[in-house]
Amino acid sequence: MKTDFAGIKMIPNEEIKNLKDKNLIDISAGTGKSTVFLKKFCQSIIATEARIEKFLPKDIKILQLDVEDTETLKNVIKNKDVLFSYGLFYHLQSHWQVLKTLCYSNLKYFFIETLCGPESSNPEMWWGREESSSNLNAYSNTEKNLMHGSPNLIWIHQTVNCFGASIQMVVREYQAWRENEEPSCRWRMLIKIVPNTKKSIDISNIWKNVEGTWTV
Repeated sequence: MKTDFAGIKMIPNEEIKNLKDKNLIDISAGTGKSTVFLKKFCQSIIATEARIEKFLPKDIKILQLDVEDTETLKNVIKNKDVLFSYGLFYHLQSHWQVLKTLCYSNLKYFFIETLCGPESSNPEMWWGREESSSNLNAYSNTEKNLMHGSPNLIWIHQTVNCFGASIQMVVREYQAWRENEEPSCRWRMLIKIVPNTKKSIDISNIWKNVEGTWTV
């Protein structure tokens, strides 16, 4: 399965097949490239985006949403089966609250595709600053400069465990070109998180510098 969108190409074919009877939501969908791809494989899909003018598809419902408004996020994801988040988490400030909202929802499961923070056996977050004026950066309608964090896998694992959820799939990909530009975030990962379950993969060795796919 080929695509030029880095996050999408990380999805195992088996996970794509499982979407055929699912109602999806693609949050912070940007231009809609991920939404258009996913639409081919699911029962229905809607998207959200804070900068709604960025979203290009005309045949897909789009809702304006800043995902860090977690009360609104909670209502938007009701009655959805599966949630996708591509390239969002390393632009957030309130990762804990967003994950809490997703883990306590009625979603069957959700996927997070993000840059991985510092490779460590401890829960860590790499923080940086970016300008909200760029369509590629964190969103704010009040602040010009924002802090944004990239959590590592251990941080995400321990956080979702706090909310009674578990990680059931991890795909990791090394991006060598980031060594000079973003040396603290050289890895990209796609994570499948399932609410209300303790069945988790053993992530104890995944944080080490290894590419691949791990599932329950």
